[in-house]
Amino acid sequence: DYFRLPIDLQKPILFTKYIFHDYIYRMTLSNRLKHISKYLYEQIREFELKINSKASNEILIEEYRKIENYVHTLPCGCAEHMKNSENLGTIPVVHPNLYELLNSTSPTIKMNQLDIKRYKKILHNIESIKTWISKEVDFDESKRYEIVKDLNNIARAFQQMATDAQPSLPDIFLWMICDSKRVAYARFQPEDLLFNFCHGEKGLYNGHVQTIFLKTPRSTDKPLNKSTNAKVQIYLWLGIEEHEPVIFKQLPAGFDMPSLPLNPQLKSIRYNARTFYELRCHCYKARTLIAADETGLSDPYLSITVGNETQITPILKESLCPQWNITLTFRNLVHVGTRETAEEIIGNVVVECYDYDDSGDGPDLIGRFSTTAKLDLFDQDDARSRSLFKWYEFKLGEKQAGELLAVFELVELNPETREAETAFELLEIPITAENYPPTDYITNIMKNKIYQIPLLLIPDYKTYQIEIMFWGLRECRTINLQSIQQAEVTIECSGARVTRSIKNVQKYPNFEVSSTEADKYTLIVNLPNDNNFWPHLSILCVQNRLFGMKEVIGNLVVTNLQKYLEKPVQPLTTTGQAVADAVNELSKRIPYDFNRVRRSVIDAYEAALAEQDESLRKTKLDEFENSVGRNEDRNDSLAPIISADSSGQKKKDGDGSDGKTDKEKNGLNESDPTLFSNSSNFVFRKLSSCSASAAKMKSIIE
Repeated sequence: DYFRLPIDLQKPILFTKYIFHDYIYRMTLSNRLKHISKYLYEQIREFELKINSKASNEILIEEYRKIENYVHTLPCGCAEHMKNSENLGTIPVVHPNLYELLNSTSPTIKMNQLDIKRYKKILHNIESIKTWISKEVDFDESKRYEIVKDLNNIARAFQQMATDAQPSLPDIFLWMICDSKRVAYARFQPEDLLFNFCHGEKGLYNGHVQTIFLKTPRSTDKPLNKSTNAKVQIYLWLGIEEHEPVIFKQLPAGFDMPSLPLNPQLKSIRYNARTFYELRCHCYKARTLIAADETGLSDPYLSITVGNETQITPILKESLCPQWNITLTFRNLVHVGTRETAEEIIGNVVVECYDYDDSGDGPDLIGRFSTTAKLDLFDQDDARSRSLFKWYEFKLGEKQAGELLAVFELVELNPETREAETAFELLEIPITAENYPPTDYITNIMKNKIYQIPLLLIPDYKTYQIEIMFWGLRECRTINLQSIQQAEVTIECSGARVTRSIKNVQKYPNFEVSSTEADKYTLIVNLPNDNNFWPHLSILCVQNRLFGMKEVIGNLVVTNLQKYLEKPVQPLTTTGQAVADAVNELSKRIPYDFNRVRRSVIDAYEAALAEQDESLRKTKLDEFENSVGRNEDRNDSLAPIISADSSGQKKKDGDGSDGKTDKEKNGLNESDPTLFSNSSNFVFRKLSSCSASAAKMKSIIE
């Protein structure tokens, strides 16, 4: 629950003036680099989405060339924002790009030696990035994500270069005070709020309404609290005195303009009109959430805040990849200003994911993110409405905490009927035990209504069957210096799950097979045709301790189920089927040999290494050829043994009770050195012909 301070038409204002040294050239350079980093991250995200959608190489190359051309030019961005310049009453101008700015800047009285070295260092780094991004790139399917990784490193490099070792102005603090105590705050870097007519040199947060999360101040006696103390929607502006008339030109229109210059007695401005909107949150599912419980799972639910209202989803028990498939609606949102500014003011959505806990500590925060709902997102004639779902990343501090697949839609209400005019009608889902069984859901804390996601927004479904064969557990390490005894493995996908256990891992590491339990388990899931909607498969292994206690051994999330799809089997030819049957029959007669299996695994590993290393491949080939040569020499010495074995077999078939021992029948002598030096080779050759009896093989091995 949150306490709220609604502010209707009367908006409070607080402004102050200070005198500082003029170090704007430092802040504008940092802003240039920050804008470059932000743009690159956006383009990399689009590039990655095209990779996930299995786009062709031509499309990927075109997207990559856009990023490459941008790095080679690094424009200021004013050409794309000509309309904003006209709104501010200035003549649109395209300023020099970053290369021209760094090369043409001559040392001035204001710049010291550290400033000059910073300019040279940035120019050198950018030249290195240009050289790297211009190299030939392989768009092979196995190397595409390596390209994304390298591009992210480039964007991160620009972000790091934006940090200035000489702060131009002190940081700006916003404090929340309660009972004369500072209980929460937000901190801003001054260059992020700086105004400039050049878009590339203006701060990222200057001139628009933004949502700020206040943090708990760090103290010596209490740990840092990661939860939110307050959320503030605020308009921040920082600039020189001559730019003061621009302050109100960037505010949403519709208010009474105060007189300039600003009077310190001015405490608020008043808006004249308001409109109403409805915001819809279509929440499909989440994946790879942080495990918040000791069981290695979570009981997740979403808490969504829009304006002065907060709504939650049903709580799904014990899941890391929950699927809600519901819509939450926020009605009668009041907006002051023009329709163009509705998105950034009332379209702000704060989504938090919590782990439900009915104890006194309350729910634990898993992660949160903030985004903006889009106006006129769905059109009845828009064919792209099926692909508007996006993955949003939860963050806990700087740590990634999972993802949510959702769409956030802002709809303007009819001023007379106060009804939303949209292409999709919403159907309410009754919160009953049939729709949300108590064994899987918790709904007693819900106070808001929930609706179905319109079917036109979700791709068609197809039923899949996931087959699971439980084999065993290996290499289980000790936990708290205690060996693992009784283990339990749970596999879950899209709400369906199966569990198997082992009573004694140390003694019997394989899962037991009994008449009451099947060897193969199946999970029936309905998956959409769009791969972006596919869930993850989670595998959790826990240890059962005394008195019902469970301890997590480990967990794994399979993020790509596509590679496990069963491919259509092509029928074999008559000859191929005969060979396959012969190989299968032969494999049944070969006894299990751990050393042989181990040798096969090592050979496969060495073959994989040799495939990547030409010199290693030649070395292994020479070793193989030498080994073949030695085996050919040994075949001559094995000839009498094979001949004697064949004659012994004939005698045994003719007269099996002549009183001779097995060694005499086979014509073998324990003291024969040739036999023991080549016995392993002989056994392998006889097994390949499948003619030696078990007794004979035993005598040879001995």
